[in-house]
Amino acid sequence: MKIRIAALSDVGTVREINQDSVLIKTDTSHSYGKAVFAMLCDGMGGLSGGEIASATAIRRFEKWFREEMPGELLGSDVTEKLGDTGNYNGKLGTVRNKWLSMAEEVNHLLLRYGTEKHIKIGTTAVALLILDKEYLLMNIGDSRIYGIQGGRTKQLTTDQSYVQKLVEMGRLTRHEAEQSHKDNLLLQCIGVNDEISPEFEHGYVDKDMAFVLCSDGFWKKLKPEEIGEAIWCGMDSEALLKEEIRSLIEKVKERKERDNISAAAVTCCG
Repeated sequence: MKIRIAALSDVGTVREINQDSVLIKTDTSHSYGKAVFAMLCDGMGGLSGGEIASATAIRRFEKWFREEMPGELLGSDVTEKLGDTGNYNGKLGTVRNKWLSMAEEVNHLLLRYGTEKHIKIGTTAVALLILDKEYLLMNIGDSRIYGIQGGRTKQLTTDQSYVQKLVEMGRLTRHEAEQSHKDNLLLQCIGVNDEISPEFEHGYVDKDMAFVLCSDGFWKKLKPEEIGEAIWCGMDSEALLKEEIRSLIEKVKERKERDNISAAAVTCCG
């Protein structure tokens, strides 16, 4: 299976500082095959606080992928049952538990930093790991991961936000949620509360499938179908994929988005 990756982050038309952080890494091992890791964080906080929060989370997970993951995967060979999230093989079970531990670690680190500096900072986080023909997702907050296949685009994560909760309770329609002035109120975020509850999802990678990680500054002004069509058109090369993401970012800016705008795409072809 051929993997193509691309990522772009834009400060947008209003803000002076880009508080988003994006990372994509690949690795190949004889023991676990091809691994692709992508992560996107949307930081929040005054001055450079949000930038610090998102970069701190990205750096911790990058260190794990580069230094810790290979050894951890070598020792994982059994099937584990992880609550009600389904059966993970031993490798993804190990990753899921490690991601939770690292998210909690970063959460406490940011809480301590905020207390020392007398500020409140935080960050959303979405992460994707493709390992051979399986994938694992993590979500904290309202950044998103979309799955794209056969012309269909599906949101794979659920926003951990106030308006999403109202939609689930039947108190808001999806259209009303999109128009709500409370659409930036989060129920989950790294660095704000003592405890966090990440969402995890496990699945299988099919050929000609793509994943898009994006901040709310990217997805709020785009229909899922627009994202899917653009990424599908860019699957033939990384250069083309990057140009399609750039085109979507420009479209978002034309539609008067005021936030930072970031997206990362991973495509699996053949």
